[in-house]
Order: sequence, then C-alpha cells, then structure tokens
Amino acid sequence: MRVRYFQILFSALAFFLVSVLTQAQEVNFKITVVAPPQKTVDQKVYTALQQALQELVNTTKWTDDVFEPNEVLVGSIQLNVKTESTVTDFIADLNIQINRPIYGSDQLTPLLVHVDRDIAFHYEQFQPTQYAANTFNDNLVHTLAYFVYVALAMDYDSFAPNGGDVFWQRAQDIVNVVPSGGQDSWKGKSTGSTARGAFVENALNPRMKTYRPALYDYHRQGLDYASSDMPRCRAGILKALSEIDEAHQSIPGTLTIRAFTNTKSDEMVEIFKNAPPDQKTKFLQIMTKIDPTNVNKYSSVGF
Repeated sequence: MRVRYFQILFSALAFFLVSVLTQAQEVNFKITVVAPPQKTVDQKVYTALQQALQELVNTTKWTDDVFEPNEVLVGSIQLNVKTESTVTDFIADLNIQINRPIYGSDQLTPLLVHVDRDIAFHYEQFQPTQYAANTFNDNLVHTLAYFVYVALAMDYDSFAPNGGDVFWQRAQDIVNVVPSGGQDSWKGKSTGSTARGAFVENALNPRMKTYRPALYDYHRQGLDYASSDMPRCRAGILKALSEIDEAHQSIPGTLTIRAFTNTKSDEMVEIFKNAPPDQKTKFLQIMTKIDPTNVNKYSSVGF
C-alpha cells in the first residue's frame, strides 16, 4: 500500500515538474547594451546593465496565460547609449525588433520594428532593476515594460480579433503613471506624434478601429497560410491593407501605421512579387496612399 502511495506521489510530482519545465516564459528577447564610442564609464557598468535588463524582461511574468515553447515571442532589444551625462545618467536609443511565429512553418515574421530615441535614464551598478506597475520610478524600465506590453498586445491581436485588449490597457496604465516632467517623450499631442505613448493612443482610438482587426487579418487570415495556400494568404493580407488604409484615411500619419509599413514593407514586396496582376495593382494602390515615400520599393513587385 505504501509502495503504491509513493508511486502515485512520484508520478504526480513528475507530472508537475514536467509541466513547469515545459511552460515557457511569454517572451525571449536578446537584450544588448552598446556603450558610446568615447565612453568614460567603466565597461562593467554596461555589462551589468545588460544582464539586469535581460533578467528583467525575460523572467518577469507579464501575463496570466500559459505559453507553449512554440508560442513564445522572440526578438531583440538593443540599447545604444549615446551620451554619458554623468557616471550614472545616460541618454540612449532603443532599437526594437519583435517577431511572431508563422503558423505551419519554422519561420518568423517581424511584428514590430521600431526605434525609440533619446531615452534619458539613471543607472547605478548593482542597483535592483524591478518593474512596479503602479509606480513610475525608472524611465528605462517602464519604457521596456511598455514595449513588452505593446508587443504582447499586437501578438494577441494577430491571433484573435481585438485579442490584445488587456495588454493595450496595461500599456496605457504605464503611460498614465508617467509624471508630468516626462510627458514630452511619452505623451505627444499632435496626430503625427512620435511619443511612445502614441502606440497605445492610436490603437485604442475609436477612429482607428480597423487597425487592430487588420493585425488579425494580416497574420492569422493571411500570413499563416503562406506555406499552404498562397492565394488565400495574399487575399487575407489585402483585406488587412484595406483596413489599414481605412484607419489611415481617418487619421493620416499615425505612429502605428508608420511602424506597420516600416515593419512589413520588405515582407509584403516578397509576397506580392509573384501575385496575379489584379492583386499587384490593388497592393500598389493601397501602399501608394499609406506609405508614399516608399512607392519605388513597392513598385518592384512588377506587373
């Protein structure tokens, strides 16, 4: 009887351990910190910062969901330090590329490619690097948390219509706790604002209501069929582009649409190079309206 009891206990424990070990973190981002060419601060400070940010992003539990290994968001975040204002105060650019798996393949698609410029932050070696949701105490940490939530929101939107609601709201919560002194970089007022808060403001703006369904149509109804049904893939993407165009007509020049075209332009050109003439024509008509500066790139799909 005791033997049977311990067999059951061991099996349950083994199942629990396997479950824990196979439940992946939501994100797996490679974090790189690049020191300025003419640095005076010890390189060990930058190495410690890189390790601290890597641990922060990749070990924080960002959602309440369980992710399988093949569902994890992967990408890279590079912090390019431009200025050492003091030995503990810095200004840097953040280069972000977040990738989403393409269903039915071993390929990835860029979900967000973006540069956030001139982030001022304070860092002392060995100081704890933690994210507190309701307290704004570290501009760099909150910027990283903000973009993690934006990436998760876009990812969830790409798998279900408006599926990223909770994560857009969490990103908005970060913007809401920014003190008044940091509003210029966080809360832009103009339509074409480059302030980082514009991502969530644009996404949740009722006038941009077709933007988020476009993420679903582009990825789940379009790109996820690339390996099995290319005509269906292109049809889904064209539907998404029509929705992006509708959002663009409502509010031209938004940061979210500029980020979309910057992220997806090369991918779309490759997809439509072998498309039928009518699809190429529709593709060019839409892209000429929403991204006219890159019309020569889009025209390379030919006829």
